[in-house]
Amino acid sequence: MDAPQLILHSGAREVSLLELGEIPVPEQTKTYQPVWHLDMIATTYDVLCEYGWLPNPDANPDKIFRTAMSGDGGHMFCTAGIEIPGLLDIDSSLAVGERNSYNKSFAASMCFGRRVFICDNLAFSGDIKAVNIHWTGRVNLTDLVKSAFDQLPRLAREKYEWDDRLKGTPITADSGVALLAAAVEKKALPIANFMKARGDFLTAYDGGDVPIKYPGTVWSVYQAATGQYKDIILYRNQGYTTKLEALINGYVERK
Repeated sequence: MDAPQLILHSGAREVSLLELGEIPVPEQTKTYQPVWHLDMIATTYDVLCEYGWLPNPDANPDKIFRTAMSGDGGHMFCTAGIEIPGLLDIDSSLAVGERNSYNKSFAASMCFGRRVFICDNLAFSGDIKAVNIHWTGRVNLTDLVKSAFDQLPRLAREKYEWDDRLKGTPITADSGVALLAAAVEKKALPIANFMKARGDFLTAYDGGDVPIKYPGTVWSVYQAATGQYKDIILYRNQGYTTKLEALINGYVERK
């Protein structure tokens, strides 16, 4: 399963919820309605509890949310896993990511997906949904969070159905390598990562020991390519994924 990624290399550090709650909140103005860091996380926690989507609802919230803040507390980042009853997949998990700022450098935001990526260099992506909470006017966090989460089962089900289609579409070794080469041409895979992706795909195809499931299917090509994204500049991951999925959609539709 893909764990939610919280990458800290630009000065932020992981903190407890108690420490996060001690950061002073800016004053409200006529054009600025600050969202309290801890209120955003607490609201998400309450809604997840109400919906029954926490993998371990009895755990301490500090064990559920990975939270971080910038040196002065002006930026907050967090991730948490989600488990929706009746919508489970053995090959991928769901997660929510959140970020917030007190200096108006970005809006309070939420993203969801099988792959959630948050970095203190301000990279922020999820492959299912993103929601921005604007600063102007009053906001009802509970309504906004519920509105976002209400869409998640349908959107996640569509992703899982897409996964299943790839897992059920066979591909030959030559066609798989050609599809990876096309990914390079379409800028969905850097040429520097092509040989590693090719090697992983072919090793899985031949029954070798690599972390790729469903060898001999289009899914294994997808895994071979996305497995290289960990070595790619972090903020470009989502762009590569979008191009790769478009390429693979075209291949599957022709079958």
